[in-house]
Amino acid sequence: DPWCLGVFIDNELGWYEDFVHNSLAGTLDMPARAAVINLLKEKYATIDALNAAWSTQHASWDALNGAPATLEELKEAPDEFKAYREDRKAIERLIGNRYYKVCHDMMRKVFPNHLYLGSRIHKAGPEVYEEAARYSDVV
Repeated sequence: DPWCLGVFIDNELGWYEDFVHNSLAGTLDMPARAAVINLLKEKYATIDALNAAWSTQHASWDALNGAPATLEELKEAPDEFKAYREDRKAIERLIGNRYYKVCHDMMRKVFPNHLYLGSRIHKAGPEVYEEAARYSDVV
């Protein structure tokens, strides 16, 4: 269609709660989980170091099974989850970067003469918006 300037890919993804928790609670062979665990291993050399920072008791990296706090808990006890809050930002950036880069690269391949309008973002942290801006023509 000559009137089509570009496209959105996806609509109002659940950035806040779903992606971080699901990446930590996914199956051991899930690529997103592996990427997030690797990110955490770079910061925390051992699972004991992560447990100390997050106030958790995971027996191993493989036993890590979800986010240690919900968004509501983060609001109610911000100091208690300080380390997790910071790590969550890094996880959102990691996932956002991968998502928008893959979409961008495919848009350039499939629709090289159209704008990539990103996704319709709803309730995301600044890290997600920054990654969207890195790869999208319009945010």
